Amino acid sequence: SLTYFPTWVSDASTAVHFYEAILATFSILIWHFYMVIFDPEVYPMDLAWLTGNASAEHVRHTRPSYYRRLLEEASPAPEADAPKGDSEAQPPPPKGPEGSSRDPGA
Repeated sequence: SLTYFPTWVSDASTAVHFYEAILATFSILIWHFYMVIFDPEVYPMDLAWLTGNASAEHVRHTRPSYYRRLLEEASPAPEADAPKGDSEAQPPPPKGPEGSSRDPGA
């Protein structure tokens, strides 16, 4: 691009880009600090960043679709009715971690 523009265009672009990056970084830090520390709903501090856990009420309020999905995954799925006359209904598969390499008898 320096073939078509003078050197000062490249210098100005570099300076603008540098200061824009600094501004963006500070904006993200300030926004993040507000959301984690200073937000009135979590003041004095949301401890999820330390514990890795958030209260169900907080998740329900801030991320309702995620909360609904968690509830759907936690509730047992309704079993399909066996057809009438099928006297040999198959028992449900055992519940447990799939693909576990641990032997419970070991």
